[in-house]
Amino acid sequence: MKFLKCFFDAKSPSQIVMKIGSPAHKLVICFMLFAIVMIIFFKNRITAKIDRKIKVIATWLTICAHASDLLWFYLNDGIFWSQLFNLELCNATMMMSFILNLNKKSKRNNTLFYFIYIWSFGAFGAIVAPANIQGFGPDKMRFWAFFVVHGYILLTAVYGIVVDNYVLVWAGCSKSLKVLVMLAAFVGIVDVTCHQNYMFLQETVFPMSLLGEGVAYYINLFLVCLAITVLLWIPHGIRAANLRKDVAKLSM
Repeated sequence: MKFLKCFFDAKSPSQIVMKIGSPAHKLVICFMLFAIVMIIFFKNRITAKIDRKIKVIATWLTICAHASDLLWFYLNDGIFWSQLFNLELCNATMMMSFILNLNKKSKRNNTLFYFIYIWSFGAFGAIVAPANIQGFGPDKMRFWAFFVVHGYILLTAVYGIVVDNYVLVWAGCSKSLKVLVMLAAFVGIVDVTCHQNYMFLQETVFPMSLLGEGVAYYINLFLVCLAITVLLWIPHGIRAANLRKDVAKLSM
């Protein structure tokens, strides 16, 4: 009981401090790389039955982690609803990942996967530079909830490409970026009205602080998102171009 109380207590100092480049952070990154390698290595051995189990177990594990995170904020900050319906990019991507992975009727949902794939760069950034974790290490629930949720989002994107063989076209990727810009505009209004900092649109943290301040920050942030979208699409663009060449040769 004492362990659980300490595990969910933000006031007692974490014995293992979590920061960029710390041993705990390196361990998380190593685990994520290991999980990605395993997905690639075993992709041809994943049957439909195993595929279903992987998605259901991973999703429910993440739901439990997210519920524990809500409990963390309620116990320590007395807030619940603002966290349950928060407007962070990763929260929206997590919910879409739940829908995609728990959908029995239609395994493939190209439109939904476009958003998950492009928006997953937010989860990638959170894992590489965990700003919202406040230094809490593995001896605190916040650590596990944070990395389980963001890892789930990133691995859903990787799994979709490697195992489910989703093929992306530029029209879908650009649509995801356009919706993201509109979402950011809406969230920005909510931030100003409700004095929040969803999606780091009001106050920045490292490494986003490197993008500047004021209008320059928003312009640079958009350019970074555009560049990431292009980079994520390029492998699929090259693949599509090669397929068109092969089809053209066969038709000659």
